[in-house]
Amino acid sequence: MLFPSEMQKVNIAFLSEDRERVLERLQEQGVVEVKEISGKKDILNSVDVDIDYLSSLFLRSEKIYRDFRGVMKRQGLLETLLGNRREKPVSVKKDEMKDVLKNAEKVVKHVERNADKINREMEENRKTAEAVKNDVRLFGELRPFDFDLSLLGPLKETFTFVGKVNSDALPFLKEELAGFRLYLHEEVIDAYHNILLVLGIRKEEEDVRKFLVKHDFEFFDLEGAKGKPSEILGGRREELGWLSKKRAYLAKKRKGLMEDWWDEIEKTYFILKAYRDRLRSLQMFQETKYVSLLEGWMPKKREWEVQEALYEATFRRVFFAFEDVEDAPTDLENPGFAEKFEVITGGFGVPSYKDADPTVFLAFLFPVFFGFMLGDILYGMIIILLSFSMRFYFRNKLSGIFSGILLLCGLSAICWGILFGNFMGNLLGLPVLWFDPTRNPVMLIIISLIFGFVHVNMGIVLSLMQNRRKKRPITSEISWFLVEAGGLLVLLRILGMMTEMLFYAGLVIFIAGVGMKVIKPVKAIGLISFFGNILSYVRLAAISLATSYIALTINHVSLLFVNGSFILSGFIFTAGHLFNCAISSVGAFVNSLRLHYVEFFSQFFEGGGEEFRPLKYEGVKIE
Repeated sequence: MLFPSEMQKVNIAFLSEDRERVLERLQEQGVVEVKEISGKKDILNSVDVDIDYLSSLFLRSEKIYRDFRGVMKRQGLLETLLGNRREKPVSVKKDEMKDVLKNAEKVVKHVERNADKINREMEENRKTAEAVKNDVRLFGELRPFDFDLSLLGPLKETFTFVGKVNSDALPFLKEELAGFRLYLHEEVIDAYHNILLVLGIRKEEEDVRKFLVKHDFEFFDLEGAKGKPSEILGGRREELGWLSKKRAYLAKKRKGLMEDWWDEIEKTYFILKAYRDRLRSLQMFQETKYVSLLEGWMPKKREWEVQEALYEATFRRVFFAFEDVEDAPTDLENPGFAEKFEVITGGFGVPSYKDADPTVFLAFLFPVFFGFMLGDILYGMIIILLSFSMRFYFRNKLSGIFSGILLLCGLSAICWGILFGNFMGNLLGLPVLWFDPTRNPVMLIIISLIFGFVHVNMGIVLSLMQNRRKKRPITSEISWFLVEAGGLLVLLRILGMMTEMLFYAGLVIFIAGVGMKVIKPVKAIGLISFFGNILSYVRLAAISLATSYIALTINHVSLLFVNGSFILSGFIFTAGHLFNCAISSVGAFVNSLRLHYVEFFSQFFEGGGEEFRPLKYEGVKIE
């Protein structure tokens, strides 16, 4: 938990005739990452396997699966609130897998053909509907022209323009067009626009067009229009209604296709993925005429499981060679509540194989810091509501992870709000169970510094454990503890809480710790950064106070407007608190990240690790 799983390199040799069974068992076990064989010999050849066709078919099935998944995996509000978001794997019988693979192309082709046909029809419907909507808008504006629009068609010696112009620009336009031989007819659309009909002789057309463009004249395309605008408008609206019904029919037809073929598509997608991953691993095998070899990584604790499985698959015709190495991939092991925070750790980097894993500390302290900064009961409830909303509206793994993180952050904010007696800036006058931050900011700062002292020292402890594991010197970490212990004894003596003898002992310890730092000037600079890191935690108090004071200010300002306008007062109150919750939540989240990434991780985190990716069945349960 504090460190990634202990890994080892494994080399496995077996008869080539057992290759398929070996791969199948490894995939069932899901604990071995197959890699390129290092130090290959001339007698070994790569396994010749064609993966292009299967990869292409998998990508096609993946596209269909993703298109269908958003509709078919949708859950109701009650299921979402209860947290029932764990997706069940697809159950497939072992004998059924080859049949699914055999029929995969037929299934993909059939669904592709039907889905593409429906999608094309829906796209044509959308484009037609957009054109009809434009016509409805156009002929709606032309309703004042109560005559057959076909009369406006151009003649050999004349031209006709119809369009819209701003009412303010119309007088200036008329003035500039006064020198032309034109007939102008205008109709009012609304307070800001007029419809203008311009009829003139052909040889003046281009000059007139330039003046119209100059005044932002919007030209209407009436080519082919026949009948009165009111009559055309009625027909277009009927067509729009028919298109709407057709769109609903196509959507229903598409959903029916999804429901009918979802089980087959889901099985096909996951089985194709399993076989594609299997063939990718097979490409890394090496072989002689009769023997195949593979090399990979695996957790040391799963050694016997793999051996027993392959003994059974090969009738014990298999050879294993295990080796402890320093450059293995990283397999993080964290309990369920902390596992979702691995994505935040990964945002900074993947710990190397011998590095400490800070995820457990992150899972506990990140929500604590967030809640401390937000510290309001109602704001915490809003964060929890946001968490459930993410579960309900977004249908992917990442949103589920962040939904869980926000849920813990919201619960933490509620707990701190109860301790501080904060509900929208103490609107309800709740009893304060601990202290009121706005009345005792010094206590808030002291708690923030204590958080910083403990958090930074946790990082130093992890650095000490990490260096011990890597068999590196731990002088730097010990010097920190000497400086802190000696400094604490000196401080307690100054406050009159310690005997004189312990004061001198503390002074000696402090000087010894500083001396260990001063030996290397570069290390001595760390003394300044150490205390700077701890002081950086004052931001916890600053954001907490800012959240509380802004809430109090919103309450006060909205109260001033109650007598004048209750609606305005309510708007200020609601919008103000929503804004405060949003901006304070963002600040709390970002600064919680910063305190972990900069102040905590900098004490020990080196990164540069590679994630452990074993060959396994994903989303499939083999019966």
